Amino acid sequence: MTSLSMGTGVDELNPVWTPDGRNVVFGVLGKNRGLFRAPADGSGRAEQLVPGDGLLVPDSWTSDGKMLLYTSGAGAASLTIGSTGVVKPYALVGSSILDRDAQISPDGKWVAYTSDESGRHEIYAQAFPGPGGRIAISRGEGQEPRWSGDGRELFYRNARTHQMVQVDFQTGSSLQAGPPKPLFELRSPYWDVTPDGKQFLVVKQEESSDAPTKVQVVVNWFEELRQKSR
Repeated sequence: MTSLSMGTGVDELNPVWTPDGRNVVFGVLGKNRGLFRAPADGSGRAEQLVPGDGLLVPDSWTSDGKMLLYTSGAGAASLTIGSTGVVKPYALVGSSILDRDAQISPDGKWVAYTSDESGRHEIYAQAFPGPGGRIAISRGEGQEPRWSGDGRELFYRNARTHQMVQVDFQTGSSLQAGPPKPLFELRSPYWDVTPDGKQFLVVKQEESSDAPTKVQVVVNWFEELRQKSR
């Protein structure tokens, strides 16, 4: 196991592989905040890609590895995008609401993301890098979108019902989404899907070790004690 940690005193968040599998990008909170990239084999030190005063969280790469989508801000945020050559980032979805979890489709033409504009977390998709309107994907709640390797399916988790959900897609000049289909129960927010869409990897959350407290009440115990002492 290779550690990419920068040391004590910092929090490292949401590691994302680069498309070539050689590096991992992650967000850092601490003395030196921002987005950092480190060799996956631990052969070199982490380098800062994008500095930030607040929270920066990497979301996904374009397949050619030239552009990175990440969420910026703490609270109200926008999905922003920057080149690995570290040009000035620009807002992909700019609003006063919380937009995050930007996931580029395998063909690079669409982006799915989570927004709470409606007052609850929902999944939306729109053309990438634009222009074009967005379409609603989830119905009733959704977050953590993930594309299948062929781009014909999108998976997400409904945190309200604790269900993994699958949506079929037809792509072309426009994006058409089918109805959401619940697959199985999933309570952990830490998961991913293999490119063929057939296997899911989940970080299992520890169950509480606190057993329910049992209270037993004994009545007339003094009388019973007196009977036994005779």
